[in-house]
Amino acid sequence: MEDEDAMKWRKMNCRNAFICPVGIATIHFPPFHCVFVFHFTIIVLSLIHRHCSTALIRMADAEHPTAADAAVVVDNFETRARRFFDLVNDGNIQQLRVLIDALDADELNILLRWMVDPVERDYIRSRSALWSAVFRQHTDIVDLLLEKGADPNEPMIFGENDQRTNMTPLYSAVLHANLELCIVLIERGANVDLGSDFGITPLMLACDRSQTEIVTFLVENGANLDLGSDSAITPLMIACDRSQTEIVAFAIGQRTYSSSSAAASSPVPFHHRKQAKDTHQQPAQPLTDHGTGNFFLSAYATSEQRIASDSEWKKTPIGQTGLYNMGNTCFMNSALQPLFHTPGFSQLFQEKSAQRFVNGNNSFGTNGVISGSFSALIDLIWSGKFNALRPGIFLEFFARRVNTEMADRQQHDAQEFQLYLLDALHEDTNRVNKRQSFEQNYDDTDLGASASDFNERSKLFSSSPVNDLFNLTNISVVQCSTCNTKSVRFEVVNQLSLELPTNTDCLTLKDCLEAHFSSASLEDKWDCPKCKSKQPATRSTKIWEIPKVLIVHLKRFSLIDGHYVKNDVEVTFDVAELDLAPFLHEKSTHHNAALSLYGITDHSGRLNSGHYTSSVINLISTDREWLSFDDESCIPCGTAPSPTSKRAFLLYYKQNDQQQQQQM
Repeated sequence: MEDEDAMKWRKMNCRNAFICPVGIATIHFPPFHCVFVFHFTIIVLSLIHRHCSTALIRMADAEHPTAADAAVVVDNFETRARRFFDLVNDGNIQQLRVLIDALDADELNILLRWMVDPVERDYIRSRSALWSAVFRQHTDIVDLLLEKGADPNEPMIFGENDQRTNMTPLYSAVLHANLELCIVLIERGANVDLGSDFGITPLMLACDRSQTEIVTFLVENGANLDLGSDSAITPLMIACDRSQTEIVAFAIGQRTYSSSSAAASSPVPFHHRKQAKDTHQQPAQPLTDHGTGNFFLSAYATSEQRIASDSEWKKTPIGQTGLYNMGNTCFMNSALQPLFHTPGFSQLFQEKSAQRFVNGNNSFGTNGVISGSFSALIDLIWSGKFNALRPGIFLEFFARRVNTEMADRQQHDAQEFQLYLLDALHEDTNRVNKRQSFEQNYDDTDLGASASDFNERSKLFSSSPVNDLFNLTNISVVQCSTCNTKSVRFEVVNQLSLELPTNTDCLTLKDCLEAHFSSASLEDKWDCPKCKSKQPATRSTKIWEIPKVLIVHLKRFSLIDGHYVKNDVEVTFDVAELDLAPFLHEKSTHHNAALSLYGITDHSGRLNSGHYTSSVINLISTDREWLSFDDESCIPCGTAPSPTSKRAFLLYYKQNDQQQQQQM
């Protein structure tokens, strides 16, 4: 007969009972101070059976097993399990090693996969031992657990109902901006492209949070730059949207390529080229470099012939030639038309001009392939012989030498395409063969001298006629709030990306510029060289030098809850004259602050179901005739579009004619 104490114990703890695998008795587990949720698996029961065989045999022989018998089975393992999780949470690596060494393989395997009740302890976001260590950023503990067999790709489980997410430990490490933890996880086998719900990868998160070091590490360890989220958002799109110029430059610089059959005999390492997918067009004919390493002429001739033969011959007013939509290519067409009508740019890439600028020795370029194909497109656009062109060969070359994904006939971002194209054209015409990098270490003693030094050093790293047109130079000053020490840094961008607030129905371009160039306190303390410690600081950014051509990007797409959403706020922008004088640094000697609008790229609809169009001033027009382009359609509209728009996405400004002529 069961004794009274055993009966009371059984009634109190019946919810903790399960059947021993040998079918001998019902074993009741006492309530733990830290309640562990046992998954009733054969491996757990077998573990208890194997390590407590003597007690189990005795219990099997006994007619009435008691609570004391059950305690013999579980007491030792319960104590070690509780101790195991306490050491993980406390980050006690030395004692945890000792305990792990005392466990056998099966016991350790159970503890590595055990889930803990979040009600009893603080495991709301980290139920397993690994997740507990990851969430608390105990890097050495994480390394030890992974070494002992924990799954580096284990998804997070949380809450009382065991809610499962797709978040991985690596994603959490990026979330905490912990590079050391990222390194440990990758070295221990974490999948670099597994992330969280909605297809958001660790690389996307790092780009979104401006974590340049982590972005570099992830990409160097195989992170896919072209892997899109559920909303088809890529890491580069996020970096572009956040105006992270260093990340954008690095991402573009890390792209690899697979050479076309034309260049197979003498491959050249391009830094942001990818294997091309099959396109709907016939493959391009082999290109010839004529022994110079420069494929400009061959690409030009091939493109001119193919585009002309694929397009409809029809005499058209010069400048009014459209571009056929070859299947979701409106993003490309709307980004190209303003470039065709950009002063100085079209002239630069006409065949006779571009050939002398192409640098076939720059391994970061396309050896003139993109420049040659683009030049053929420009010459045909301005020939007046075609109502519209079908630039399939240009897109094919773009896929082979610049970016494969942009040629997949899917919806893409016009700004991202334009960034890729301008970068490729810049590298093709880069005057520098051997780059000389440098570090900025300027103060505010003599800003003019610092700017001159920066310009000279920059030209030894990267210099091209493309950047001569588009590059905007900003000056960023960080000031210590304790001692007022200042650190000066110059930044060069080829587009000015402006945030659009979501808490208003309408705003002006001036509002956006004021917000962009306003001073702000740094979120993290600054390592002040004078105080020799981290101190609160402010950052102010102003324009140092205005380019001949300024492209303004209105950031209409924002990442919210893993999805990009569009901001349709109305923006009123300057048409006749955009005055940037209020945003120039007071010591800047570049006073060419007045610009006029000559082009717009519009986006209507949503990100994945929208449409791009463009409006431009005809480059050869003497009366500022505006043209409206919708793929192959071109409609002269005489006057400028409405200066207030929910659709304006890219704005194109040029210096006023007199100022520009003085500089050119």
